[in-house]
Amino acid sequence: LLVDGGATLNIDTDTTVTGGDITTSGASAVVTKSAGTPTVTLGSTGALGGGTTPTLTFYNLTQNGGTTTVNSDTSVTSTLTVNTGTTVSLASSKTLTSGTSGTVTINGTGTISGAGQLTVQNSNLGTGGTLSSIVRFDATSGDIAMPNRTYGGLVEVYNNDGSNARVVTMTAGTHTLSGALNLLAANTQNVTLAGATNNPTVNVTGDIDFTGAGAGTEVITSGTATWTGSANVNF
Repeated sequence: LLVDGGATLNIDTDTTVTGGDITTSGASAVVTKSAGTPTVTLGSTGALGGGTTPTLTFYNLTQNGGTTTVNSDTSVTSTLTVNTGTTVSLASSKTLTSGTSGTVTINGTGTISGAGQLTVQNSNLGTGGTLSSIVRFDATSGDIAMPNRTYGGLVEVYNNDGSNARVVTMTAGTHTLSGALNLLAANTQNVTLAGATNNPTVNVTGDIDFTGAGAGTEVITSGTATWTGSANVNF
């Protein structure tokens, strides 16, 4: 599928793209829905986006074959599914966002990878598959949970709300972070990574850093279990 600049493609029913591509070109192309709760299934290797400032918003998005490269910022309102044996690769500086009512499921040997960022605005990131892209837990719209799983890249805990302090609560179990852990209070309110609620075991290979540029404060409550940092701690 190719959507030219200035054009809008509304996908309102369940649709499988067997060629794998939903490509945008030119400026301000839009891929969205106008009604219903459609699932768009990508059936083979291809790409999403392209061009200049496209808007790509899916209700449900399923990767069901090969590798899809996300070349433009993309949002999924409800369910993002990466099935076993398939990959969603996020291009550098591009963001795939799972919205406040969303769910992210990576099945079996499914993978979300690349130099880009998966932004999770909900408490529904699953623990399966491989997740090696940057992951941002964005609590701007409300407190959320961070599941115990292996994170292969940088993990960010983020709040950009100017009115409300926010909390990202770590679930019980072992959290393995193969990259760094950054907390970012980007506005005037605080952000807390709460370990004390469920007392998880946490292993961080990279730096642990407070990097927010706003007036808010970054806070970690570790709980009673063991946190192991293998690099620098910069508060």
